[in-house]
Amino acid sequence: MRVVIDLQGAQTASRYRGIGRYSMSLTKALLSIAGHHEIHIMLSAHFPESVEAIRSELCGHLPQHHIHQWCSPGPVSFHLSDNTQRRKNATYIREAAIAALKPDRVLITSLFEGCYDDAVVSLKQHDPSTPVAVVLYDLIPLLNPDTYLQDHRYREFYQNAIKQLKKADAHLAISQHSAQEGLDALTLPQSSISIIGTACDSHFAPRSIPNHQAQIFLSSFGITGKFVMYTGGTDNRKNLARLIQAYAGIPATIRQQHQLVFVGKLSPEQSRQLKHQARQSGLDETETVITGYVDDQQLACLYNLCAVFVFPSWHEGFGLPVLEAMASGAPALASDRTSLPEVLANPHAMFDPFDTDQIRQRIQQALTDHDYCRQLIATGLKQARKFSWKQTAQKALVALEQAAQHPEIVQTRPARQHKPTMAFLSPLPPQKSGIADHSAILLPALSEYYQIEIFSDQEFMENSWIAQHLKHRKLQEFPGTAHTYERILYQFGNSAYHDYMFSLLQQHPGTVVLHDAFLSGILEHMEKNTAEPHFSRQLYYDHGYLALQQKYRGDSGTEQAIKNYPCSLHVLRRSHGVIVHSEHSKAVLENAYGPQVSDVIAFAPLPRATPHALSSQQARQQLGIDPQAFMVCSFGHIAPTKLSHLICQAWTHSRLSNNPNMQLVFVGASDPRDPYSHIMKKSIQSVTNVKCTQWVDESTYHLWLAAADIAVQLRTDSRGETSAAILDCLNYAIPTIVNAHGYLAELPEDTVFRLPDIIEPQQLARAIETLQSNEPLRGEIGKRAVKYVQDRHQPCHSASHYTHHIESFHNQAMRTAHGLIRTLATDTANHDQSCLRELAQAIGKSIPAPARQQQLLVDVTATSTNDLRTGIERVTRALFLALLQAPPQGYRIEPVCLVERNQRWSYYYARNYTCTLLGIPTHILTEEPLEVWPGDHFLSTELALHQTLSAYRHNLYTALANQGVTIHFMVHDLLPLSHPEYFPPGADQPFAQWLQVLTEVAHNIICVSNAVAQQLQEWYKQHPANRRQPLTIQHSHHGADISQSAPTTGIPEEASSILQHMRQRPTFLMVGTIEPRKGYLQVLHAFDILWRNKVNVNLVIVGREGWQGLPDEARRDIPRTIQYMQNHPELDSRLFWLEGISDQYLEKVYTASTSLIAASYGEGFGLPLIEAAQHSLPIIARDIPVFREVAREHAWYFQAHNPEQLAHAITNWLELYRSEQHPASQNLPWLTWQESAQNLWGKLTKPGVP
Repeated sequence: MRVVIDLQGAQTASRYRGIGRYSMSLTKALLSIAGHHEIHIMLSAHFPESVEAIRSELCGHLPQHHIHQWCSPGPVSFHLSDNTQRRKNATYIREAAIAALKPDRVLITSLFEGCYDDAVVSLKQHDPSTPVAVVLYDLIPLLNPDTYLQDHRYREFYQNAIKQLKKADAHLAISQHSAQEGLDALTLPQSSISIIGTACDSHFAPRSIPNHQAQIFLSSFGITGKFVMYTGGTDNRKNLARLIQAYAGIPATIRQQHQLVFVGKLSPEQSRQLKHQARQSGLDETETVITGYVDDQQLACLYNLCAVFVFPSWHEGFGLPVLEAMASGAPALASDRTSLPEVLANPHAMFDPFDTDQIRQRIQQALTDHDYCRQLIATGLKQARKFSWKQTAQKALVALEQAAQHPEIVQTRPARQHKPTMAFLSPLPPQKSGIADHSAILLPALSEYYQIEIFSDQEFMENSWIAQHLKHRKLQEFPGTAHTYERILYQFGNSAYHDYMFSLLQQHPGTVVLHDAFLSGILEHMEKNTAEPHFSRQLYYDHGYLALQQKYRGDSGTEQAIKNYPCSLHVLRRSHGVIVHSEHSKAVLENAYGPQVSDVIAFAPLPRATPHALSSQQARQQLGIDPQAFMVCSFGHIAPTKLSHLICQAWTHSRLSNNPNMQLVFVGASDPRDPYSHIMKKSIQSVTNVKCTQWVDESTYHLWLAAADIAVQLRTDSRGETSAAILDCLNYAIPTIVNAHGYLAELPEDTVFRLPDIIEPQQLARAIETLQSNEPLRGEIGKRAVKYVQDRHQPCHSASHYTHHIESFHNQAMRTAHGLIRTLATDTANHDQSCLRELAQAIGKSIPAPARQQQLLVDVTATSTNDLRTGIERVTRALFLALLQAPPQGYRIEPVCLVERNQRWSYYYARNYTCTLLGIPTHILTEEPLEVWPGDHFLSTELALHQTLSAYRHNLYTALANQGVTIHFMVHDLLPLSHPEYFPPGADQPFAQWLQVLTEVAHNIICVSNAVAQQLQEWYKQHPANRRQPLTIQHSHHGADISQSAPTTGIPEEASSILQHMRQRPTFLMVGTIEPRKGYLQVLHAFDILWRNKVNVNLVIVGREGWQGLPDEARRDIPRTIQYMQNHPELDSRLFWLEGISDQYLEKVYTASTSLIAASYGEGFGLPLIEAAQHSLPIIARDIPVFREVAREHAWYFQAHNPEQLAHAITNWLELYRSEQHPASQNLPWLTWQESAQNLWGKLTKPGVP
């Protein structure tokens, strides 16, 4: 059972009261005992500040992608009459969004929300069929109208809610009293009411609080000593005026030792009224305290510390504060009215709420009689243990399971006396299409259920029944009349007969019969014959970038894309639902788009008509065939997928080929444009008793079926199609040889002669010979085949299945987006374009497209706008490409970028950048705003300070998190904070702000090394963020195969000369941007010492000049370093600076070098170390933690505070190198980018990460 819980009761102001606490506690209890039941939460986007809190509180209780949001244009509060239409629209959107989750039950935890705020709670307004249960708290306003229903707008709101309450299928009463109110005041059916009770949370329990801590805690609220406590609302029934009067009547000597404390959030007006009542009763300012809002932990402490808890209400649905107080060990007193006796169950703790003196006596006794007080505590604790959320949830779950299906549910099959009108779009005979023949067979049976009108451009209807019984309308009439039909049925295939259906389906959705799981062929045909890239776009939208890239890869790219990608997802999404004719077809679609597509796919058997009453002899006579000839036939188009060539080869291997009385006939045509047809033509002509009929009309086709002795129907590379020809063979009792491929594998074993999927010609030859020589076997198979078709594929049987699925799809569509759009189109006919646009956006955000894949969104903001091809950009590019090449199961990879438009920052899909990167023409796709849904992941691997801070200020990350997106950031290092001297002055401040944003908004931070992760954890301890959920900090190492990071290419002319110089003497290589932290200046001075000491070595520096956009005074030692190199006497002799070289050139430089020097004072990872190890290049590295982590024992480490020490270290290394005693790098473990991406994905989805 799938249950959707509307949790708006925990979003509105009710979240500060008992209803909000009840809603959350009941939800968590249901989640804890759900077992095999599936629970989803629906929230309103009108309360964004509450969404994060609810997600945080439910984290760990259910998957975060089971928490959903609906949204609508606002405001929508009921009390403002200007909101009427918007509220009506919101009502429909909310119910449609819930229905789109396909719940078996809906639970509303608080129905009476939305009069003065933007909550919208309804039932049966748009979705009349899903059973709805409502928590019944009380009917206090209904039973006390003079007090609560004076405001006419609130009265109207409340009365509307009562009408809806009566429509609920189940009423979950929180007490016996509230159940009785429902029976008496609303005459609700006894069978619909379940008393589920309530409980309080586990933190309401006795606590040991040291005196000094208690004093500090109480003083924060202005409480100076012992106190009498009340918590709850302030409306009239709460009886606070009498409580104040009763307290004022207690002797002053007792009151002097106590205060009367009102706990909870009150409005300024409510506070003013309470203080005024206290003054009127003779209490001074110090004798009463109003605490303001307290959280549950503070409330539990106050219960524990109070001298007595008093609850004087004269009407409650339950009275949760009383139970909380008792469970906390407080002496609790309460009124003896309505539900409160059920809670207290102690007459000695009750009083008449209208008797002020009785209230005073109970309070005074509790404050002065210690034995009485102890008895209240003991009795209260014992009573509180009788209530538990587990018990409440179990009762609620039983009630939900038993909730009756609503009588208004739409039937899944129309009654015969009412036939809905249907528009039927399909090719029909005489068009040369199997789908045309199928429709001709189906229509007479389907017309038993629908009033069908046909839309087609055909001038002539060959089928006499269709021509006589069905109205035929021109196709161009359909767009203007589509809305008048109650049902629309499209017969979709992968040929030019169906190209017009794509646009019609988008504008006028209906049920689709998908005869081919692959529609790539027709889309490519449309693209070739129009100016629109139909095929290219659908490759991207249905399958992603890899599919689109394949189309533009080489001369055979398009052909391979057609073969590999169905491109039918958009048809599944735009339709009400899809009917297929085999489980294999469904499996093909599930394999392409994931198991979620099964929700919109249904199976119906392909209808086959009763065979023509024609004997074999009569058929042969009409065909001019020898009555004694043995006929082996293969029906259908001659094509490689039908293995026609293998049938020919098998025939030549069989003994039948030498017998003139044995004939092999291919009944079908071939495509003269296809080279395969020429090969087959030669094969057929080379054997005397083999022939091909080419295309035949329907009557001739049936003559050949009647004449055949054996049929051979093979398949390979099936793309989900169902073979009508095979069923026709079975229908004519022809013993048929098939291979176990695709749909053929579904046929019952005893109805065909089945061979393995992959067969040799000799196997097929033996099968033909076996059947030819065994007439009894042929007869048995034929009889069983006929019975199978008659039992399963009769048109009336098929039409019954069709009707069931059409109605089921229609009912679900009317409850969700399609029906919602139809309803809103009627209701909002006079709206302006901006209002309609807002509605459309709200629908798009509230109701996901069917069969939607989850997204891994990779932020490429910096890389796409200014790819410097330095370390971080290379990491972003490499990880994105690795993820794209092998996406995680069920996810599509989508690069995104931040865009500023009209002074607002938003995320857009980075399609132009990605197409350019992958070699795809950029005109095919357009940049569109990001769309996200629960379960998506957002990953930023870049260092984009300005953009990230701007996005944060525009609440983009909060919005993503509220929509159920898990947010991950990658931190490459903390060097601007740990080594500010190596960065431009003031760089540490924006970096710290960026890091503060990350630790506030991210669910998960991935560091590039364990060293960086430890540094971040230490920093986070000192700079904790304001967040509700714990922050996960992990690390994941980079990959190092340059070839997989979209490497640049190009070798300059001077490269060969430089490489030759490098090979002449030991060459030390440094790789990285020229920045202060890289230690270039120290290395240059060290090599000056070596050269002066006659050490004949090269130094090669590969890297761009850093920070070129900054003034020189902000660039630290970069200008000095550049000037030093440019003016160095050894430049281009033994010192080489290769600025901005390609990755291809860098590979050659690595190969020609002797050793890598990694002299950085600080790094996040140290990618050049891994790249050097790939080339077995020895490594000399500064002794810093991250280099130790990456290179381990496979590098030689140095500590150098000056050039002299570094020169000495290099000299020592050279001695080790000459004696081959230096550490070798070839065994250094490293990851490919593909392995790094897989490892990263494991970190993103690690248990504990939301």
